[in-house]
Amino acid sequence: MNLAARRYPQLLAVALCVGLAAANAVRTGSTGVLLLAGAALVSGLAFEGPQRLGALAVGLALVGWWWGSARLDTIDRSPLAPQVGRAAQFRVVVTGPARSGRYDVRVPALVIRFGGLRVSEPVLLKLPRGRAPPQGALLEGFGQLAHPHGARNG
Repeated sequence: MNLAARRYPQLLAVALCVGLAAANAVRTGSTGVLLLAGAALVSGLAFEGPQRLGALAVGLALVGWWWGSARLDTIDRSPLAPQVGRAAQFRVVVTGPARSGRYDVRVPALVIRFGGLRVSEPVLLKLPRGRAPPQGALLEGFGQLAHPHGARNG
């Protein structure tokens, strides 16, 4: 039994990840890519051995490319994007555990309202150091939207 046959789940996962990463370089908005992926996945069932693995890997890479492109397009159309830099009243629901840092507490949250907008957008809420709110807490306050920080080292 060769290495590819023993490691086929990992190879298929890598193919999906490569497709997701490809969306960062080149986006596709075409349903044709999804149809092509479906054809590759179905044709993979007709083959045996390495040809089957290759067809399934190509199909998963195409699905990942389509899915990653669709997700990035959704992020780009965020209703909060034009509000960056503006301060307003907000209402959020804490959606995850808090992480305490040296100077602040960071909490994943879902914005329900920002100013006059009613939205449903995930954000990273930065609070002053102190007791962290529990998951599921509804918080109201006055705050400013900011873009996330980029990578520290490039």
